[in-house]
Amino acid sequence: MLKKSKITVFLIVIFLTFLIILLSNFGITNGITSFFSRILFPIQKSFYQSFGLLFNNQENLKLTEENLDFLKIKTDLEKLEKDNYALRDQFSVQKPEAQNLLPAKVIGFPSFIPNVSYPENLILDKGLDDGLKVGNAVLYKDNLVGKITRIDSSKSIVSLITNPNMTLAVKTGSKNAIGLVKGLGGGEMILGNVLLSEPLKNSDIVFTKGDLNIDGVGFPPDLIVGKIISIDKNPSALFQNAEVKSMLDFTKLNIVFVYKGSR
Repeated sequence: MLKKSKITVFLIVIFLTFLIILLSNFGITNGITSFFSRILFPIQKSFYQSFGLLFNNQENLKLTEENLDFLKIKTDLEKLEKDNYALRDQFSVQKPEAQNLLPAKVIGFPSFIPNVSYPENLILDKGLDDGLKVGNAVLYKDNLVGKITRIDSSKSIVSLITNPNMTLAVKTGSKNAIGLVKGLGGGEMILGNVLLSEPLKNSDIVFTKGDLNIDGVGFPPDLIVGKIISIDKNPSALFQNAEVKSMLDFTKLNIVFVYKGSR
């Protein structure tokens, strides 16, 4: 109703303005023109302000929508660029071979609360339909992330190497000391079962020993588990221990690679 009233006022203003111009052209006294002008000016001003505001709002709305479209395109391109970078980066690594890897997106961090807790598992967007199995190793570049522990047709749950349920055979990089890495939770791992006679040193890199079965399921050798950050060596004990830290921040992973075996 309000919109119809504004249109009626607009038509009246147009008619009276045209009438004033017509009277001026025929030389009718300026007093009449001045009289109408004084009456019409406030109406014209109010009308033009209202319609100008309406047009400006419509223009601003259009610009806002265009900006939102641009930001979405920009965000999508940045995400695509990151994924492409991860793919190029991964496939430049010589081992494991690219043909044995399946890229998968990280779509969930169960029970993870940023800056409060640390993730113990990841959820991937690939599953049985993609040829994956329980026990497949998951990595990023040449760093071990974890392994698939649960799976359905389209998704997989990956237990991180820091998960308390994870244990794997490892070797150190410099002296090839053998031991077991066990997850402690909270992003921590401990290297144990290392004989006192085996030399350990801080900053030494810890690699997977390798435990693939005949189907290619398990951990391939020579993946980086982490580096030693502290050593606990008691001369009266049978074994020595060391704290190991992963080289990855698992919370920042958007894409990982599943090792499907070498068959």
